[in-house]
Amino acid sequence: MLSTKRLFVKITLVLCMFLLYPAQAKEREYRVGDTGRMLGFSKVENELAINPCLDEGMIRAKYADQGVQYARENLKKYPPNLCTNKQTLSLLSNWHYNASALVANSERPFILGREIAKNYALLKDCTTVDCLGKRLPRMLEWSKTTLSRTPITSRDVQPLFMGGAPIGHPQLALRGLQLPLSQQKEICGSEDLASLRFATSTLVVSGRALAVVTCHDKKRLGTWLLERSENKGQWKEILVLPGFEDVAVLPNNRELHPHIFYKQKQGATEIMTILRYSEAFGYQKRIQFELDFDAYGLAHAFNIQVF
Repeated sequence: MLSTKRLFVKITLVLCMFLLYPAQAKEREYRVGDTGRMLGFSKVENELAINPCLDEGMIRAKYADQGVQYARENLKKYPPNLCTNKQTLSLLSNWHYNASALVANSERPFILGREIAKNYALLKDCTTVDCLGKRLPRMLEWSKTTLSRTPITSRDVQPLFMGGAPIGHPQLALRGLQLPLSQQKEICGSEDLASLRFATSTLVVSGRALAVVTCHDKKRLGTWLLERSENKGQWKEILVLPGFEDVAVLPNNRELHPHIFYKQKQGATEIMTILRYSEAFGYQKRIQFELDFDAYGLAHAFNIQVF
């Protein structure tokens, strides 16, 4: 009969194997840099942004001749013989994968976006596979370490939209507010108080009162974020955003004024724009990218623009 100690060790080993198996299986199945495997993105441009050497037969089967033509044009951006150098291709594909995941998931997308842009510029200067092979290992190690420390928000988690509960008597609750708001007539069609809806804010800033304003007419879209400090009675606009209402708070952010974001559809593509606060200008657009998800639900950023 097993002793209590030996039984405990045996059960622990079995549990460890059970917990580790899914991660190991996923790692074996999910090989970034495999030319015969797509990663599950919504379009061929994003697949090739990670791995420019995907098998043409596989591309043609899913995206027809148009996809193959794009793949051939895209490959011209890289040094000759990249696709025959499996080690360098693997480094490059994994770098692309980690870099795009970092920007889409980080609470510091502007800082990481700038760093990644610098690294991409270094790679763009490479005219040989040997040059890529020398520069990629350091970049890949940095991206792996940084991604491992980045909290990942599940695709299924609903965003925390900025607008909270309705404010029933804005004349009293927002005493001192001066109307009209900036661009109010253009956005809401009128400069009257009745053309506006007021709500509390789910975004919390220590020592500040906040209110979210949208148009009363639901066919007209726009958002204002108003702020009042504890020491001053005047409300000021820290966000004016024509054309959008569904503004959300970026998860895992630790700034005094948390970053906020909104999404927009352009055909089948979803564009995500993230805004950052400054005392001088309020919330301003700082980074924008195309958002897509791989087969395992991990978000990635493509066509990144840092402002």
